[in-house]
Amino acid sequence: MGEPTTVQDEKGPSMTDTTAITATTKNRAPHGGGEKRLKVDSKKPKVDKIELSRSPLQYLNTVLESPPAFTLEHIDGPVHEPIFSAKVEVLGRRFVGLGRNKQHAKQVTALEVLKVMLGDPTLTYVGSETPVVMKEVAKPENSSPESSNALVLKVDDAAKTPVQILYELDHTASFRLVKEDSSVLSHRFVFEVLVKGVPYRGFGSNKKKAKHAAARTALYAMTTPIRDTGSLVEEVFSSVPLTLSDTITLAVLNAYEDIMETRPDKKPWKVLAGLVATFDTDNGSPRVLCISTGTKCISGQNLSMTGTAVFDSHGEILTRRCFKYICYCELLRLKFSKGTDDSQGPPRLLELDPSDRKARLAGGVKLHLFISTAPCGDGRLFAPNEDACKVVDEGANKSSRGLLRTKIEGGEGTVRIHGDTVTQTWDGIMNGDRLLTHACSDKVLRWNVLGLQGSLLSKFVNPIYLDSIILGSLYHSEHLSRAVVERVACITENPSLPRNYRLNRPLLAKASSTLERQITKTPSYALNWILGDQTPEVLNTESGIQENGFPSRLSKKVLFDRYKQVAQAWNPNVQPASMTYADAKKNALEYQTAKQCLMKAMGAASLGPWVKKPEECETFF
Repeated sequence: MGEPTTVQDEKGPSMTDTTAITATTKNRAPHGGGEKRLKVDSKKPKVDKIELSRSPLQYLNTVLESPPAFTLEHIDGPVHEPIFSAKVEVLGRRFVGLGRNKQHAKQVTALEVLKVMLGDPTLTYVGSETPVVMKEVAKPENSSPESSNALVLKVDDAAKTPVQILYELDHTASFRLVKEDSSVLSHRFVFEVLVKGVPYRGFGSNKKKAKHAAARTALYAMTTPIRDTGSLVEEVFSSVPLTLSDTITLAVLNAYEDIMETRPDKKPWKVLAGLVATFDTDNGSPRVLCISTGTKCISGQNLSMTGTAVFDSHGEILTRRCFKYICYCELLRLKFSKGTDDSQGPPRLLELDPSDRKARLAGGVKLHLFISTAPCGDGRLFAPNEDACKVVDEGANKSSRGLLRTKIEGGEGTVRIHGDTVTQTWDGIMNGDRLLTHACSDKVLRWNVLGLQGSLLSKFVNPIYLDSIILGSLYHSEHLSRAVVERVACITENPSLPRNYRLNRPLLAKASSTLERQITKTPSYALNWILGDQTPEVLNTESGIQENGFPSRLSKKVLFDRYKQVAQAWNPNVQPASMTYADAKKNALEYQTAKQCLMKAMGAASLGPWVKKPEECETFF
């Protein structure tokens, strides 16, 4: 028998492993003969040990007489998450592998060939950093965010729970209950598991689910993603490192728990959204900027001509309006802090852009939108439950996919837009016509072209885009990417799109612990909280104003007043007081040009018309 192969680890001394890759195979002769050796090109050196810096394809080329010819094909996946197949015939057998790109697919296929040729089915290829590793090498201390997104093609442990698999890898792992809160059914229990000194957390509606979620988080970090009967891991994984998606999710949930200590009577929610900033200068530590809840829109009879009512009180929409409020505060801070040292305060979100003297998102700042469930409309309609999120969409090419939709007045859910209605009329709505408000998926789609800042802020701020969108449940990569990005992909071909505007493709992900659906009556209120608040603002969703009867700080009127304040500070010669809200929006010329490009892209994709509110809603000063 041959000697054991020596495996040299880049981060430590060599170790002996009898299952490492060698140029021999243990196919014995019929009468118990010795090992058969593979036919090796005499011009190439014999492979008698491996180095982790070499890939499966490099080893295969060394073992074979001539490099194999691969057949490559793009077989599945959206534009930003494609899946490629690589086929090759070696020694009369055909091998197929899947990968994130063509090179990765070739490496996976080469690995399958090596498994057969070398008689070692335990070989694993996890990515470009460590192309060939043994199962026992994948430990928490050697893991990285990049490797946690390895594309898993098949798993042998499908019948085992995450806790069982974790104990097999590390029998010293210990679990403990960190928190229990009966008022939040979806994440009532929070468990923490300690693996080699590293803590990982997960939550669930009962202790078993919370423990499984914590174990699943640890397994991801150990580059050992698994599927079990209770797991919601997809075949095509998220495009955000799992550690980030869970960090953002827990940051929002924990902040909400702290916030609601002052208003426990308003704690229940059906949709929770939050915007989180990470800073490169702060080791990526998340800062929750704002949080909102809500699932309803204003009643048509409560439409306002004075801009004092908030029309759409869905959680993610209110969160974006909170960000607008924050931007106005940041612009005033940027204007009046020139020449002063504010390094002791919170990190700046905005900085001056020297190219056009506008503000822009500060360098090293990334914005992450968390939503407890998929945005209503196209992003949620075709993934109505978690089981539907695990399968490939068989009707991806149906005409119903991607259409613009509107919310139901006074209720929940969305419907298709019928007819050619583009502008609603005030008297029509007052006489009983249904008030149409676009679905959240449609609005997020707009943000990925026009930016989070909107038209008024675009006078002072260059477009600001999301870096990632993270869902707590109902995550389906195909539906979500189509809903918020890909259905207007043709806009990239429009040369009229102004400078600084683009089609933004945020990273998409889901939390490893799923926020379970809560069967409860929809609250008639919506909350919004902004960093620095002692208590959240509470809105009546039917009237669109605060529960105390005053206009919300997120209303058009209050934000327009902020706009005029900033305009006066940045350019004292401007007199915005004589300008209506509609006029101010029209004067944002670059934004309006980008908006027209977006409308053309929607038309070219046959998504349907974009419905506008009555013009009387924007004639106030």
